[in-house]
Amino acid sequence: MKTKSGLRCFIMICCIFSLSFTGLVNAEGTMEMEPRLLSETVINELELVEELKSMDDAELVDMGFTELEVKEVKNIDIEEKIRERIKNHTESELKDMGYNSDQLEIMKNFNGEDYQIEALSSTLTLSVYKAASGVSNTYSYLNMLVDWSWNVMPVFTKTDALAFSWSKGYSSGSGSDNLVRYVYLDKTKYKTYNISGKVPGSGCDFKFPLTHPDDARYVGKSGTAHLYLYDNSRISNAEVLVKYGHKYLTGNISVTYPGGVSIVFGSGVNETVKWYNYKE
Repeated sequence: MKTKSGLRCFIMICCIFSLSFTGLVNAEGTMEMEPRLLSETVINELELVEELKSMDDAELVDMGFTELEVKEVKNIDIEEKIRERIKNHTESELKDMGYNSDQLEIMKNFNGEDYQIEALSSTLTLSVYKAASGVSNTYSYLNMLVDWSWNVMPVFTKTDALAFSWSKGYSSGSGSDNLVRYVYLDKTKYKTYNISGKVPGSGCDFKFPLTHPDDARYVGKSGTAHLYLYDNSRISNAEVLVKYGHKYLTGNISVTYPGGVSIVFGSGVNETVKWYNYKE
């Protein structure tokens, strides 16, 4: 199977999507409390995998993949995973997974054609908001909100991560969290994840399994993350980098902050990237 991809693969461990945008804070001593959408991106699980599978072994090794991970990449078969899902679930269960009437109709006559696989592949929508901000001579804060949602349950349900990095002297405050909505058939569970890794004054991340830790039948279908940044000084401009990492190989997901406004995921992770330039 061969598909066309609109993605660009940089010489790194993963595929990157980028977008730049700017936002203005209010005048000194005032606050902006109304959430404002900064960007929204839609990413398909199939495209991410096929981009990597189109590379030869040497290219993947140069990008940081081990020999074992290269074999895993080459053996990924979304078509087979879709066939298993169709075989093992009733139409009602598939509907509960998020498939709409058009997708269910495709499943009835599924024969592995490219357009069918693309139509049935999971798609992630990532929306980044500036939730609130304020600045004075003695205090500054910036609150970010990120909504993420899969249209149907992803076929890769390992551990994902949402990571942030920022410039200037901000620190991440208490109350920063990621609320994940897990779904099994018509039932729902919620679980909140706090910051799991951080470098003070530089970045932090939320790692979360896409299967509920207490009941693997429940799959993480959507979530909302809040990041609270503050500093006891006047910060008139800053940059914030937001990345969502989707794990599709075995092993733990790793996130590092090598310096400046930057985030690096370990191998076996595809990522989306959002820059937010914050200026007074």
